[in-house]
Amino acid sequence: IYAAATMQAIAPTLIQLAEVSDNYVALSSDYEEPFDGDFTFLKAIYLAANQHGQRVVLDGAAGDIVLSEGSYVVRLIRQGHWRQAMAEIAAEGNFWGSELSFADLVRYLRAAVVPAPFKAMYRRFRPRHRAGPYLKHSLIARDFANSVNIEERCARLGQMYPAGWTADYPVERCNAIRPNITGGRERYARVAASTAAEASDPFLDKRVIEYSAWLPGRLRLNQGWPKMMLRELMADRLPEEVLWTRGKPHIGWLFNRAVTREAIVRNVLDLAQITADLEGYVDSSALARAWQSFHDDSDMQPLQTARVLSVWLRENANRPVVAA
Repeated sequence: IYAAATMQAIAPTLIQLAEVSDNYVALSSDYEEPFDGDFTFLKAIYLAANQHGQRVVLDGAAGDIVLSEGSYVVRLIRQGHWRQAMAEIAAEGNFWGSELSFADLVRYLRAAVVPAPFKAMYRRFRPRHRAGPYLKHSLIARDFANSVNIEERCARLGQMYPAGWTADYPVERCNAIRPNITGGRERYARVAASTAAEASDPFLDKRVIEYSAWLPGRLRLNQGWPKMMLRELMADRLPEEVLWTRGKPHIGWLFNRAVTREAIVRNVLDLAQITADLEGYVDSSALARAWQSFHDDSDMQPLQTARVLSVWLRENANRPVVAA
């Protein structure tokens, strides 16, 4: 926002948490899919654009994937550049506010030196996308999970992601773009459409993708700073506070919390009702714990997820179902 305020021809619009109450109905309903309910912050941006007469909103959602460093550190280790690799691992931890740990070293070394046949064998016995970890930390009722064959669904999810090492760095980057970006952009488009806006991403221009795919790792990650090339390109356009801020705060969680809290204040969300709404889909004990966690200000996301699912089920109770 500070950067936009200092740039000519750009009139910044502040999206405030306090506006959640004024726009509560628009922000808390009309989810084409349940996943869309977690994009409250984005929906607030698209809604503000619509209210200001702007039809198209440019965002940079794909930047995280298109400019990701990927296996750069692993490649440094494989090429024998141990000192540079260790320096990047330590600096990366500093960027995220953590100390270099033995676990970090083991993770990178395992990826770099363990032979491909052993990795393939490990994946066979311990698939990347297993249902167990999801269920352990999920609200989903176990009987419902079994009825929809959650194991098979997780296996299909895993098949979307390429397995194994590729010596071709550009191919690796493009492989990462396909599964991660496709679903994400479809979701952004749905959320924007619900506010009569259009979401567009400059990072997904074919020319940008082709150019970025061939960027060497040092322009992606340098001294722990991700997206280094983008930071350098914007050096004369953005202030230091923006260019060199460490970490990545998740502002979206604050907006999700605000919407869920507003629902409770308006008495449209209470534990008894949401438990009844989600009976058969959600484990009631897990839902009660999520309710308490939200009120303890420890973990708001489970209750937000339950609220969104409840709204989506209610709004789509009479939705026509197309025969398979």
